[in-house]
Amino acid sequence: MPQALRAGSAAQGNSIQTLERKEVAMPASLPMIDISDLVSSDTDKRAKVGAQMREACLAHGFFYVTGHGVPHGLMTAVMEQTRALFDLPVAAKTALDKANSPCNRGYEVLGGQSLDPRQGPASPPITVEQHLRAMYARTYAAKA
Repeated sequence: MPQALRAGSAAQGNSIQTLERKEVAMPASLPMIDISDLVSSDTDKRAKVGAQMREACLAHGFFYVTGHGVPHGLMTAVMEQTRALFDLPVAAKTALDKANSPCNRGYEVLGGQSLDPRQGPASPPITVEQHLRAMYARTYAAKA
């Protein structure tokens, strides 16, 4: 029996819907999807990209993107800054801890986050909708 996935949908008023995970053989690599048509005025082209993304998420959980328009120089600069951050001493990184950010941004220690409800503090798993609502409330309450 296929495993069900739960996902929130803004188009459905943030309701929870159940999606069936496809039982497929895993290929040796992740799919590569050209997303350039997401900005097309042709709705069929946009829908095709959306369908490819959905299929990749259901079958693999991840995918690579091409056609995003981000200049190679910018990607290189971001990677250099990322390396610089992780090369900092632990005390400097800890000062940038995500827990201190009202915007849910910052440093997290390796292994400090788990999506597996069987790991970490004993608490019931939450739905995607519950997580997003809590994150939204924290972010915007801090700005008020």
